[in-house]
Amino acid sequence: MGKEDNKDLLRFLEPFSQESREIALWLRDFVWDLYPDCNELIYDNYNFLAFGWAPTDRMSDIFCSIAVGTRGVMFGFMWGVKLDDPKGLLRGGGIQFRSLRVPDVNKFPKTEVKQLMKQAYKHCVDSLKGRPQTPNGQTIVKSISEKKRRPGMPKRAAAAKRERHPMPDFVVESLNKSQLSDAYEIRPPYQQNDYIGWITDAKRQETREARLAQMLDELRRGDIYMKMPYKSKSG
Repeated sequence: MGKEDNKDLLRFLEPFSQESREIALWLRDFVWDLYPDCNELIYDNYNFLAFGWAPTDRMSDIFCSIAVGTRGVMFGFMWGVKLDDPKGLLRGGGIQFRSLRVPDVNKFPKTEVKQLMKQAYKHCVDSLKGRPQTPNGQTIVKSISEKKRRPGMPKRAAAAKRERHPMPDFVVESLNKSQLSDAYEIRPPYQQNDYIGWITDAKRQETREARLAQMLDELRRGDIYMKMPYKSKSG
């Protein structure tokens, strides 16, 4: 299905402004037309609706992505820090992710972005090291958050108190073993709490382990939170 399989995405886009929806869908067509054999992975997260393209069905293999939030639309690269960006289009202060805001598709630097995408795709494929590039050309909804922050939400609802989750011993052990305790401690309290709640809420052991591995990976990278770009106040 691929490009034509947009029913879920259109539903996820409904809370956003018409301008943001149009920009996001234009960018989506732009990527699909260039990489029709890749997979579109959709994450309807708390802060952002994000969808990116990968030659596999894994989030870690996404080479470019679109994020729609309350402040507009961003076009980003998972490993943007490794790209040759002579025009200085990309912004970001972390160790990995880089992006550019897209307020107007008529001013979107298509030629330059195509070159960045070409680099990003090559880096992604090279990093697969022989892993199969399947499935191909599909749209896959990877996650849907029960709670979301979207335009027009009352401030009280958006800032509702989160349940405080106790730190389980197995997470402490994993943080210590991975030498990531400090990286965890410098994250904002809401991120620490969300990670623990998300991990411990898993019903199956394999799901819990996968979520723990994702948290450790994001802490190690430093500029990713729940599969979305994150910039620390000190970064």
